[in-house]
Parts: sequence; structure tokens; C-alpha cells
Amino acid sequence: MLSPAYDIVPVRARRKPQDRFLLALQVGDQGSLATMANLVSQCARFSLSKEKALEIVEEVEEAIQGWEQELMRPESAAMIGKRSAGVSKGSGRQVAAQLWRGCKMENKNPNDLKISDWLDEKEAENVDVSQIALPEDQSYDEDPDETIFFEEFKPCGFLCTENHPFSTVERFGHWYYSRGQDKKAGIHSTKKKWVLFTKDKDLAIQTAKAHIE
Repeated sequence: MLSPAYDIVPVRARRKPQDRFLLALQVGDQGSLATMANLVSQCARFSLSKEKALEIVEEVEEAIQGWEQELMRPESAAMIGKRSAGVSKGSGRQVAAQLWRGCKMENKNPNDLKISDWLDEKEAENVDVSQIALPEDQSYDEDPDETIFFEEFKPCGFLCTENHPFSTVERFGHWYYSRGQDKKAGIHSTKKKWVLFTKDKDLAIQTAKAHIE
């Protein structure tokens, strides 16, 4: 039996910062993938425009500001029948590690360097950016301008939260970020992950398809 908040309970699905983050239930065109683009992709089903859906996201974010402090308050523990003086710092860190930072908008500076600009700078320094690792803060905090391609091999069913082979292509400005986990790795594996940054859209899509066929 599902709990009333099954779809928002954190799931320990992220093992490394660069791993994709999956929700417990499917939410959009790209299944359970936790990106802002996927979150609002089916807003029309609720008679919402994209602009209105984003307004609601901002309202929710504002409402839950300071959740860490609230979690540690003795009153919070008492309200849910706990005898301890709140949630331990260790447990709090475990919860925080599972939250989707991709939706976090607080303290973001509009002048922060975008992924496309960062790639341009690296390319100008004669760095091979085709398989470069993004800085951790950028890999979390910037949503793609659009998702060009997404496919996942998930024979065990949509409720499974383990790793599955997938390929996706996301556009950041004039750069295409093609990445995924090769189908040859098998289901529930953490191996054979791959990435490709390119300005060639066709190459990005061909690469993504080749890894999931």
C-alpha cells in the first residue's frame, strides 16, 4: 500500500553528483527523470500554461524555505510522535543528499556563468571539451533549454528505482550535452556511463541512439 506522500518521499537513487536523479513516480514526458523541463512537460493535462506551472513551482519553493531548521526543531519531532529532540544531523544530511537540487532557485545569481559560456571558455583555452566533467554546481543548478532526445531501457517496470540504461540529449545554448549509460552495461548497473559535448546536433543524437540500441 502506498503512503499518502509516496511520490514526494526521497528515494536514495543518486550515487554521485553527476548521476541523474529519479523520482518515485513518473511526472512527465521523460518518465521519472527529475528535471524542470520534465516536471512542466505535462502541465497542459492540469489546464496549466507553462508560465503558470513555473509560478506554482516558485510558490512551493518559497513555502518550504528553511526546511532544514524545521526538521531539527524539537517541536517538529513532538508533532510526529517522536520522543527524541528532533532529527539527528546525520539523518538530516542523508535526507538533504537525496533532494533534487535541479529545482533549487534560491541564491542564484543571474550573472553566474552558464554551461554554454563555460564550455566556450574552455574551448578557447584549447581544452578538449567533448568529454569534460562539468563543475558540480553547474551540473545541478542549470536546466537545459530543451531536451532533444530521451530513451530508457527499463524492462523491469516503471516503479523500479534502480539504474537503467538510458540516453539523452539536452541543449544548453549552442551546445548539445549527450550522455547516458550504455545498454551493454545491463540493467541495475553503474558501469559504462558516457558523455559527449558537441555543437553538432545530429552527432549528439546519433551518439545517444547508438548507446541505447
